[in-house]
Amino acid sequence: MRARLALGIAAALAVVVLLPVVAVVALGAYGSSIGGATVASGAGNAQLLVSPSHGLPGSPLTISGSDWPPRSNVAIQLQRPSVNSKPLRLAEIITSRRGSFEFDTSIPGSVIPQGTQSVHIQAVSHKPNQPTSPSISVPFILDPYPNEISITIVDADSGSPSPNAVVRIDDAFGQEVAIDSADDAGNVSFAGIRPGKKRITIRKVDHQIARASIEVPDAGQAAFEIALRKSPGKRLIFYAYGLSYTGETTIVGLDRASGLPIRETITIPDGRFAPASVSTWNLYQGFFLAVDQNAESISARSGDLDSLWALGAVGNWMVSLRQGMWVGIWHNYLGRSTIGDVVDSRASNQLSAPGSHLYIVDPDSGEIVLRERIARYFLPPVLSPTAPYLYLVNWSGRSVDMLDLATGEQATIAERIPATIINVLVDPTDNENLILSGVNKWVYKLEIASGEVSEILQTPDVPAIFAVTNDGKLITSAFRSRELVVSSLETGQIEGVIPLHTHLDSILVDKSGPFIFGSTLNWPSNVITVQVIDSKSLTLVEVLEIPRAETASGDPPAREN
Repeated sequence: MRARLALGIAAALAVVVLLPVVAVVALGAYGSSIGGATVASGAGNAQLLVSPSHGLPGSPLTISGSDWPPRSNVAIQLQRPSVNSKPLRLAEIITSRRGSFEFDTSIPGSVIPQGTQSVHIQAVSHKPNQPTSPSISVPFILDPYPNEISITIVDADSGSPSPNAVVRIDDAFGQEVAIDSADDAGNVSFAGIRPGKKRITIRKVDHQIARASIEVPDAGQAAFEIALRKSPGKRLIFYAYGLSYTGETTIVGLDRASGLPIRETITIPDGRFAPASVSTWNLYQGFFLAVDQNAESISARSGDLDSLWALGAVGNWMVSLRQGMWVGIWHNYLGRSTIGDVVDSRASNQLSAPGSHLYIVDPDSGEIVLRERIARYFLPPVLSPTAPYLYLVNWSGRSVDMLDLATGEQATIAERIPATIINVLVDPTDNENLILSGVNKWVYKLEIASGEVSEILQTPDVPAIFAVTNDGKLITSAFRSRELVVSSLETGQIEGVIPLHTHLDSILVDKSGPFIFGSTLNWPSNVITVQVIDSKSLTLVEVLEIPRAETASGDPPAREN
């Protein structure tokens, strides 16, 4: 009896021990095609089979192989269509003694770009000292998601359809999923979008940006209605030019509300910005024109159409070529004070120019009510947002003066600044302070009332680009650098870096809009590259190429020499 029991236990143990071996051996007989699967052959008799042959991203599939090198390592990889995408490792397996394998997996939908029609499953053998290492690739067709979403854009005030709006869908990581424009009825539809939460951004010229979160269904249809609110007339002007034979004045730039590029004809009151009678072209520069790489020569303070009125009253922009260098007179619109529009007029190579002039222009009549000469060793002035004061930084004397625009009186408010100053602006978080940057990489705060100068933080490099956001974030960039460094004025700590498409010649924080604009003027192509940065997330959201104005014949406008 005991002998029989012992034999029974031994037999049972033998079954338990042999089961894994039998399972592996049984796999050796597998290798035939299954209906709806895709099979491919490689070196020797090795085969790779994927079942099913098509499906949705994320759906399960079975990958099997036969006649591979026994006991070899096989890497299973996912190859996506983009040439920049590296293969994604799905599994690393060991073949059986008969060179077979089989396992279940799925293609992660999160790594498949929207609109991808097919991917490839690749198996690569890595057995040491193997003369031929099989590598087989099998296509897997991606079915579109069986869903459709329709979006209707309406006017927030009237409820009527709002046509021609640009609708963009982003995933949770901010990557673009789809983009299209609404038709004349304000409708736009998208099919085959990956299910889940998505972010919609809608932009239209002269309208505030509308954003919404939606849930895309796994299957079926879903409809959404989104309202746009009008915000007309906000323009960021790069060029303004007039044709003498037509009398029309055209502006080229961006709509500050939506961030979209514009080129449109505007109506100018009599006596304002009239095209010159002596030249075919009368060319004005509003914002973002650097005639050389000197940080002080960048016109970076313009706001809306008021700048055109001021520029038109002062005169046109002229440039000439002398000894291989661009030498031009440009007019920098500083803003509107209590006594009129303020314009700084100077030569492009400012530090060697004989000086510049300050103009106060009556916003109603266009007449120049004040003309003040500014010494050449002053940086471009900054205007106080609360009083008729202008702040002048003497870069060579390391001092700061304040000019009273109402009386013309000028007084020094700070002396013996620790370093040569190359940038100055009014602190948007406290209008009673100035923010200065020096060649020693330090950023300083100047209290206007007391004249006290204190250190805030030290930047990685000498900042050629210099701005402060409305919530106290300092943005700097070194000469020809392709990144913006974001620091806190309060703590002095670097908080992040914004990668750029190209270096910037100029930057503007739009105090009344959602964007920060950076710009580069590319010579000799005469194309402005504009980089639009979201002021809240401090991320680069769009890169635009804005060509210079063209004549009716397609030639660029001639400059006056």
